[in-house]
Amino acid sequence: MTKAMARLIQEENITLDGISGGELYTILSAGFDSARIYCHGNKKSMKELKSYKPVQAPSSWIKEMK
Repeated sequence: MTKAMARLIQEENITLDGISGGELYTILSAGFDSARIYCHGNKKSMKELKSYKPVQAPSSWIKEMK
């Protein structure tokens, strides 16, 4: 995911999923509306889970933690 792609997706009024902390950082730094980001994944570390804190989406899906 690039910042330009995140901006384009936002312009099209589409939601995004942030899988990794790095991807989430890029999406948020592009100015993407955090209420339209969903987080999901498995084997997430506490550091990654804490990186989801700025996301205001209605839900996140975590299958398994490290």
